[in-house]
Amino acid sequence: MNEEIAALKNLAIEFEGARLPTTKANIAEKAMKILIPLVIHQNQELFSLKVRLSKCQK
Repeated sequence: MNEEIAALKNLAIEFEGARLPTTKANIAEKAMKILIPLVIHQNQELFSLKVRLSKCQK
């Protein structure tokens, strides 16, 4: 996950320096390709924690 965070930071720096809207769009697309799998993974982790918690409450 540290690699993804470093990549996102680099993309943020690139985005700030970009002037053309198409360049910014390309950078945003790269960021989304990194972010979407991270968000999916976090959602799966939360779901499994909720399932375990609900089993403990029974």
